[in-house]
Amino acid sequence: MRYTELREKEVVSVCDGRFLGYISDLEIEECDLKITVLFVRQPPKGIHKYFPWLFQEPEIAIAVKRIEQIGKDVILVVEANS
Repeated sequence: MRYTELREKEVVSVCDGRFLGYISDLEIEECDLKITVLFVRQPPKGIHKYFPWLFQEPEIAIAVKRIEQIGKDVILVVEANS
């Protein structure tokens, strides 16, 4: 699966069903070239939408082992580590 395909998927928590955001970056292990962490950022809302450079939303780091399932449109995660 390509990074561009991952970026289009919504990340949702299985525990409470809330929308966490979209994948903004990846952390890759140098030796094995495997993805270890997904960084998720929520889309800006309200005034943040019009001035995104002023208000940076914090990213949520999610370990790959926390991924429950990757579907066609959504990635389900067990728990988000911030």
